[in-house]
Amino acid sequence: MVFHILAYNFDPEHPAIQDAVKYQTRIRFQRGEAIAEKLQQKFNFHGLADSVTGLCGEKPPGRPHFARAMVSLGYVKTEQEAFSKYLGIGKPGDIKVAWPNLEETMTWLSEAGAVTVLAHPRKYGITLTKLRGFIDAFKQLRGHGLEVTTAGQKQGEVGLLADLCQRYGLVGSVGSDFHSPGRPWCELGRSLQLPGSVEPVWSLF
Repeated sequence: MVFHILAYNFDPEHPAIQDAVKYQTRIRFQRGEAIAEKLQQKFNFHGLADSVTGLCGEKPPGRPHFARAMVSLGYVKTEQEAFSKYLGIGKPGDIKVAWPNLEETMTWLSEAGAVTVLAHPRKYGITLTKLRGFIDAFKQLRGHGLEVTTAGQKQGEVGLLADLCQRYGLVGSVGSDFHSPGRPWCELGRSLQLPGSVEPVWSLF
């Protein structure tokens, strides 16, 4: 299971962050090569690697780059089709890598002075019991908050996450979950409200 941690107000030049970036960059390039090789061998998607490199330049590729490249090469009509057929969870292009574990991640971020927030806690598809267990571990590793309100969130889930903030003494954040243009449910600038019972993450800055 992969969880996403948001980090705010940290020192980007801190050695711990620099080491983390180098590690992440290396494994992202390795994953990109594996995705390209798998899709080329299995579906004859020739030219995919070069197209992705053209989109990324010297930066490590992600699955959205592959989706855009597949559209530009005519292998799919839309980026959503690319994910639903080839890149989404459990699909051939969903290549697993050894992401850093929670303790490693929190150590890097804490050393750099980051305020840390667990992103979209209800989107991981786990039981509430398992989520509470993860939040407890996150809190013990000096985690600060939960993303309480995000795009597409049901109102009942907002209330649940607000209650979890109260229970664990955590602050709350809001976020659009923006990844790229063209997804109206998670565009930048959408107005999202934090429940009044939750201390906002920006109070820590």
